[in-house]
Amino acid sequence: MIASGIRVILNQQSVSSPGESQRFTVTSIMMHPNYDRRTVNNDIAILHISPPVSLERTSQIVPACVVGSRSIDFTGAYATVVGFGGKQSWSQVPSGYRSFGLYVFIL
Repeated sequence: MIASGIRVILNQQSVSSPGESQRFTVTSIMMHPNYDRRTVNNDIAILHISPPVSLERTSQIVPACVVGSRSIDFTGAYATVVGFGGKQSWSQVPSGYRSFGLYVFIL
């Protein structure tokens, strides 16, 4: 995966209308060390972007909390997932974002 080919857009409520969105260039990608391309297990990465995100421009953008220690157990916690993705890899991307809640569990 090449960082320069990826763009990040924050605070966009619809695919067809940019609204108050902020656009960023990805400068580097840190993939999960145990990512398995065949099974797609651990399909997560950290994207380093430029310029820095301006949190003062809107209250709609908040930083994600990344836990640095496994001493905190989130098993059973309620989490919300938000994004523009389709339900299957071949499905059409929806015009607005989708969100759903789920409970965290450890495999």
